Amino acid sequence: FDEAQEQEIFEFATCCTLEHIVRVLPNEFILVVNREGDAGGIPDHLADILEQRLVELVRQQLFLPFVDEQDSKRIIQCIVVLIVNGMRNGGHSLHEMKPNELRALRCSVFMKGVLDKFYDAEEREKLIESVTGMIKNVPFVPLPILHAVSQRLIAFVGKEIE
Repeated sequence: FDEAQEQEIFEFATCCTLEHIVRVLPNEFILVVNREGDAGGIPDHLADILEQRLVELVRQQLFLPFVDEQDSKRIIQCIVVLIVNGMRNGGHSLHEMKPNELRALRCSVFMKGVLDKFYDAEEREKLIESVTGMIKNVPFVPLPILHAVSQRLIAFVGKEIE
């Protein structure tokens, strides 16, 4: 696909994600996103919980077969963060975000995608297998030992990133 076609696919995936979120959120939450001014938002600690639970729910229920799994996760994470940010006390919509807030959002979504490699069990196992595959030709070292070394390396890097 060329860049214009990829953009169309991305926009379609974004629309699918938004439509799914609108179907699972009660109207009261949608009204909070569309409110005027800062009044009537939800506290940050509740917004954080809602963001986490909504990301989990949408990832479980929405299948986007035309994008890879990582892109699907990033799209869902980004859309949920934007919606929940609009619900927060003092939060505001995408149109009201300043350039530095948009950069922080993009960075946050990207980092959460990277961190999935370390904290999501399935993604971590794929990464361990990949690292093991890269170092499996080390002479005279049995594969189970290389696998254990890969596991420890990934665990160490994950802790350092935290």
